[in-house]
Amino acid sequence: DDTNHVKATSLAKQAHEHGAEFSISQYTVAEVSTVLSNKVSHQVAVEFLASLHEKSITIIGATEVVFLEAEKVFVEQEKKGTSYFDFLNIALFRQLGFDQMFSFDGMYAKNGVAVYGVHGS
Repeated sequence: DDTNHVKATSLAKQAHEHGAEFSISQYTVAEVSTVLSNKVSHQVAVEFLASLHEKSITIIGATEVVFLEAEKVFVEQEKKGTSYFDFLNIALFRQLGFDQMFSFDGMYAKNGVAVYGVHGS
């Protein structure tokens, strides 16, 4: 029942049809699983985890270099409620040289990340 679900599904299908490959950070997996378990149900969180494996989505982790980069960018922020996980994702994005991030969070674009979900590009 997420407000972006229909748009996300449509954009993901469109991206897939254009040959996009999807990866997800282990931090996003942990965050989504926790939110689903807390706000929906534990069973839905388990189904989310299973769907990642069924769809063969690559789960990527961070090195110490990524953690240090994330910390550097996190410390530069001044906004209350800043998510360290978001900056781990930015550091991974930069280190791995991804083209775009699939997200509706405007924070990524504000930090120099090309975002697919926000602009639908």
